[in-house]
Amino acid sequence: MPLEAEPGGEPVRRLFFALWPDEDVRDRLQAVVAELHDRVAARWVRREQFHITLLFLGAVPESDVLRLRRLELQWPEGFELPLQDLRYLRRRQMIWLIPRKPPEGLGRLVHVLGEGLDARSIGRDLRPFHAHLTLARNARCGYLGPSSAARIGWTVRSVELMESVLDRSGAHYRVLQSWPLQAMPTVGSVE
Repeated sequence: MPLEAEPGGEPVRRLFFALWPDEDVRDRLQAVVAELHDRVAARWVRREQFHITLLFLGAVPESDVLRLRRLELQWPEGFELPLQDLRYLRRRQMIWLIPRKPPEGLGRLVHVLGEGLDARSIGRDLRPFHAHLTLARNARCGYLGPSSAARIGWTVRSVELMESVLDRSGAHYRVLQSWPLQAMPTVGSVE
């Protein structure tokens, strides 16, 4: 659903590229939220909203949406993404779940995506990428301590073009396009 444009302007959509977890990963993320819920006052991210933003595009003219959906890149291999550290960002009042050390595959994916968009003159937010999954906003807490549930392994097999639609209840995300990453080598395979 396009956003309203300035008078006489083209409608725009609020878009971003993301990693979108499968149902099993969502269940495990929800277990982390459930463990923290009684200890922390916060506005918790809804289960169906969990994601990791790779690149934010912002307001994209409707005429460019089809071009983005047809994006063809040499996608890298899928990878394992361990999310195991909770971070409380006091100034931003957010709780993130992050990898202790982002995997090389994640960096390659963000690089390939950024280079591909730049080569096609598709505008994007140029802020540095920080791998994180937001669990809560408007959080007020001190030290979070370890979480027994916050050790999530996620096999990343695709990248998604997402749309953020705002209404009175907040943002809702929907997948506009999904691209499979290349198959991961099997353990013990010989090249």
